[in-house]
Amino acid sequence: MMLRRSYVLALAYMTAFNVATPILPLYLAEKGASPWLVGAMISASGLIPLLLGVHVGALVDRYGVVATTRLSALFFCASIVPLLLQPGAWTAAILYGVINLGHLGMTVANQTSVAQWSTPATRAKAYGYFTFWVSAGNVIGPIAGGFVADRFGFVAAFVIMLVVSAFSIAMSTRIIEPPAPAERTVSLANAHTAALGLLCLPGMAMVMFIAFLIIVPQSLKQTYYPLFLREHDFGKSLIGIIFAINHVAAMTVRPMLGELIRHHGAARVLIAATLFGSVGFTLIPTFPVLWAQFLATSFLGVSMGFTQPITMSLTAGAVDAGKLGIALGVRLTVQRVGMIAGPLLFGVGVARWGIGAGFYGAVIVLGVTTLIVARAAGRITAVTSRGRPSSPETTRADEVPAPMAGQPGRV
Repeated sequence: MMLRRSYVLALAYMTAFNVATPILPLYLAEKGASPWLVGAMISASGLIPLLLGVHVGALVDRYGVVATTRLSALFFCASIVPLLLQPGAWTAAILYGVINLGHLGMTVANQTSVAQWSTPATRAKAYGYFTFWVSAGNVIGPIAGGFVADRFGFVAAFVIMLVVSAFSIAMSTRIIEPPAPAERTVSLANAHTAALGLLCLPGMAMVMFIAFLIIVPQSLKQTYYPLFLREHDFGKSLIGIIFAINHVAAMTVRPMLGELIRHHGAARVLIAATLFGSVGFTLIPTFPVLWAQFLATSFLGVSMGFTQPITMSLTAGAVDAGKLGIALGVRLTVQRVGMIAGPLLFGVGVARWGIGAGFYGAVIVLGVTTLIVARAAGRITAVTSRGRPSSPETTRADEVPAPMAGQPGRV
C-alpha cells in the first residue's frame, strides 16, 4: 500500500514538473527575456541538484520522509501560484528555481520512501515500478503542457500545474514513515562530511563510479543527438518522435526489472543494459537512416530503463537504513556531475572529428563499464542482498504492487 502511494505521488509531481518543461522557456521569451536568461534558467535547474542534493538528502535523514515530502510539496505548489498572475521574465525564472527545489525534495524523499518500504528481495522490483511512473510523468507532462498552452494559453497550463501539484500535497499527507531505524545523526551542518564518509565505503564507492560511467554517455542524448539528427535532415517532428520512443522504451521495460534480477541477478541485468546502450550508440552514427535511429533510440531507452532503477537499488543497499536519504542525494549529485561532464569530455572529440565521434566515444565508455560490472559481479550481488526492512510491516516479496492500470490515482 505504501509503495503504491509513493508511485502515485511520483506520477503527480513528475507530471506537474514536466508541464513546465516545454512552456516556461516560451513564456520567458514572450515576456521579452534574452536568450541568456532562458539559458541561465535551464542551467540553474541543472545546478540545483548538483549543489543541494546532498543537503536535501541530509534533511530527509534528519527530519524524515514525511516532513521533507510535505515541505517540498508546499514549496512546489506555492511557487506556481504567482505564475497565474503572469509575472515578468526575471520573476518567472526565480520561481522556476523554487519549483526545482521542491521537485528535488520530493524526488529524494520519495526514493528514500521506496527503499524504506521494500526489502532487499523486493527493492529492485519496487524501484522498477517507481521509475515506471516517473517515466509516465515525463511523457504526460510535456504533452499536456504543450497542448494546453497552445490551445488555451500559458495561464491555463499553469493552472494544470497547480491542480496536479495540489494533488501532490494531498498525497503527501498519506505517506507514512516507518519507525526510525537508527538515531538520526545526519544534519545540514555535517552533510558533506557524512557524504564523504559514505563514499569511503567500498560498496558505495563502486556503485557511484558505475552510476557516473553510465550517465556520462547518456548525456550525449540531450546535447549532440538532436544536432546529429538535424545534420542528417531529420525534421523537428521526427526528432520529437525519436525522443518519445526513447522514453516509451524506458518506461516499458521497468516493470520487468524485478523478475529479471530474481532470475539472472543484478550484475547480469546491468551488463545487458550497458550492452544495449553500446549497440544503440553504435547504430546512431553508423546508420544515419530512420529505421536505425528508431532502433538506436529504443536500445538507449531500454538501457536507461534498467540502469536507473538498478543504481537506485544498489545505492540503497550500500548504506545503513539511517543514511538512505543522503546516499540517494549523493547519487543524484554524482549523476548531475556526469550530465555536465559528459558533453564537455566528448566535446573535444566532436570538435575535432565530428558529432559521430562522440557516439563512438560513448561506446568505449560503456564497454569499459561493462567490464567493470563483470569484474565486480560478486560485490554487486552482495550489495543487492544488503539492507533490512525499516519496519516489521515492510512489504514482502509478493506484495510489491504492479503499475495500476487505468486508475493511477487509486491507492
